[in-house]
Amino acid sequence: MSALNMSLYYVFTHSFELWPDAYECPESLESLELTRPVLGAYFLITGVIFVTLYILCLIAILRLKGRAPAFQLMLILSIFDIQALLVNSIATGIFNILGISYCQFPLFIFIIGAIGGGSWMSGCLASVLLAIERCAEVNPNFSLEFLFRKRVFPVVMVLVIVYGIYSTGFVKPVLFTVEYSCWFFDPQIGNDPNLYNSLPDTINNIAVAISSTTLYFYLCYHLLFKYGYSTSMWLYKTKRQIILQGVILCMFHAIDAALYEYMKFFYSSPVLILLSQFMWQWSSGCMCIAYLTLNRTIRNSVMRMVLPKEFRKRNRLHVGFDEHLEQTKTVNAVGLSTINTLIYLPCFIVMIRSKRRAPSYQLMIILGVFDLISLLVNSIITGILGIMGASFCTYPMFIFVTGAIGMGSWMGACVCCILMAMDRCVEINSHFPLAFLFHKFVFRFVMLAIVSYWIFGWFTTKPVLFLAQHMCWFFDPNIGNDPNLYHNYPHTVNNMSVAVISTPLYMYLCYHLIFKFGYSTSMWMYKTKHQIVFQAIILCSFHAAAAYIYTYMQFFPSPEWLIIVGQLAWQWSNGCVCLAYWTLNRTIRNSAIRMMFSREFRRNYKLHLGIDEQIAAERGEEIRSVTTNIDVYTGNNNNNNTHTAKVAPFLE
Repeated sequence: MSALNMSLYYVFTHSFELWPDAYECPESLESLELTRPVLGAYFLITGVIFVTLYILCLIAILRLKGRAPAFQLMLILSIFDIQALLVNSIATGIFNILGISYCQFPLFIFIIGAIGGGSWMSGCLASVLLAIERCAEVNPNFSLEFLFRKRVFPVVMVLVIVYGIYSTGFVKPVLFTVEYSCWFFDPQIGNDPNLYNSLPDTINNIAVAISSTTLYFYLCYHLLFKYGYSTSMWLYKTKRQIILQGVILCMFHAIDAALYEYMKFFYSSPVLILLSQFMWQWSSGCMCIAYLTLNRTIRNSVMRMVLPKEFRKRNRLHVGFDEHLEQTKTVNAVGLSTINTLIYLPCFIVMIRSKRRAPSYQLMIILGVFDLISLLVNSIITGILGIMGASFCTYPMFIFVTGAIGMGSWMGACVCCILMAMDRCVEINSHFPLAFLFHKFVFRFVMLAIVSYWIFGWFTTKPVLFLAQHMCWFFDPNIGNDPNLYHNYPHTVNNMSVAVISTPLYMYLCYHLIFKFGYSTSMWMYKTKHQIVFQAIILCSFHAAAAYIYTYMQFFPSPEWLIIVGQLAWQWSNGCVCLAYWTLNRTIRNSAIRMMFSREFRRNYKLHLGIDEQIAAERGEEIRSVTTNIDVYTGNNNNNNTHTAKVAPFLE
């Protein structure tokens, strides 16, 4: 029973609370003030590169629309590997840079550790099945060939998914420790380490190490000795590529499985621990490298997506017969939206780290969650579906679920924007009629209402569905039914409300700042007024434009250009917030700069120095100046000269 209590299942069934007997951090536990910026930068940068390359390979695999077992296994393995890379590379890098260990964010690290551990175990099973499938391809009489027959293989895929759910939800998770820059089952809080041993993970690791090594040895032996020598250059290259790919996959998975099992039961040096983390990262990331270097079909498809036709013609790269310019445009859209999301993430992390309890910060945090989810739908997934040319009928369930998530996030973000506008009005006018909403006890119910409204928009309203021919999301899936059937009236009420309410609120805010505050000789006040007014205009214009256009498109025929403008307005209504933070919010901008760049780098390039850094610099200068003056005074004692120590440069 304790094993189940130490899994994600317990968290989901106990109101998102961890089992206190095993995972409660003692108050007496001292947190280490340790950061690893260099190591963190490596994991973060390589993780972003791996995930970007893997997403391109995943899109190529989806576009091939292969129904062969090998393609289906490659597809599900890609999903597991991308999930694992988000944990063992990107999250690991961020935690190293910020110096975060389990006890600082226990629930968050517990959940992503469960996802990472589940992705590793299910990825191992998919890798073993892929090895078996390759053996069945080179030898039709292979004993496990029956697993890939038409009627049996769907059952195999269901078992892979069930194993993934089991390993994520019902197995003890791995937890991050910045002291070793690695993920362990033991959270290092003083309990007996044997309590955290994971038997399912041990069985999984031993099985993958033995089975994958045996299968790839069989595959290489069969290719080298059974096929024999061939004068065909194509067959020679294919054999060499399959052998090399088998060696790479087998090496990383087997080494990582063996290292993690060794670390569970024996003392391990920091070098060995760090090596195991590298092996886990590369066991997930090596597949995209293998696809791009050894799989010509996927490599050519990725090149067609990423590189323009003219560039490939000029450099004699692969050119497909059915290319068109839209692919290049949609690839650029994916790149731009990914950059937008990456720009938002530092701002979001800064707001979480600030630990402020003011209503404005709580609204900014929850708006950040809604905006990041919306950007994932209206930018990244939109770009990917546009590249693939996929519409609702291509992947109906995936697009339906994604559209529902996007719809709920849009509606939740709208009510957040209205409340943020009210909060700003209350800040400049304490007698504002709706000031009571931001009182300490009332505001909790306001936040609960926001979350409830988000869930309502997500689960109980009609979703938007993607149509590649217009590169936009509509309620009508264009399958021949009456369009009036798909009208979403809660969405219409939401859009009209955000357009009608937010515009007067921001006009009131601008009026109060410009005319009520009047002229000020303070440069700081002058800049602050301009920034608030400019920020209000940006937020109001994009949200109002997206709301009006989408409501209009529900009831009236719309030209192509208006549809594209509506999609762009939706995208930028979420993305403009992070740009406003970076350009107009000095607190968030300075905190993000301090988080992302080292002190020496900021000092060299005259970037923001925090007050604690400024005081430390002044104290260092004071000590150096006093020491110098003492030396001068001692050397010129006969002259009876008096020297005054320099206290602070800005006081002179």
